[in-house]
Amino acid sequence: MLTAGLPPGVAHCLLNDLARRVYDRAERFSHGQRVSDLIAGYDAIIIDGSPTHDLLPGMAIARYGRHQIRLQQLVWPDQQGRFPWDSGYRFAPQAQPLIAQI
Repeated sequence: MLTAGLPPGVAHCLLNDLARRVYDRAERFSHGQRVSDLIAGYDAIIIDGSPTHDLLPGMAIARYGRHQIRLQQLVWPDQQGRFPWDSGYRFAPQAQPLIAQI
């Protein structure tokens, strides 16, 4: 799981929360799944995709091989709850590069 465009401390907390759900509750996430209890007052969305130039999990690829990893991204909304693929999304595309579109 990865995320992009957030301050490192925020990203670390969100990804650790998701990792605890996987480890403690055997929770699994699917492409397009909304997660409503991760960011206070907002939904986040999980997307599946392949590594890109902007989002390359180099350590995972080095350890397991490019074709042995399943890559997912936590996508966060703007203050109005819009996502990068929604009309009117507040941030420029490079603020949150994506591994796929939903």
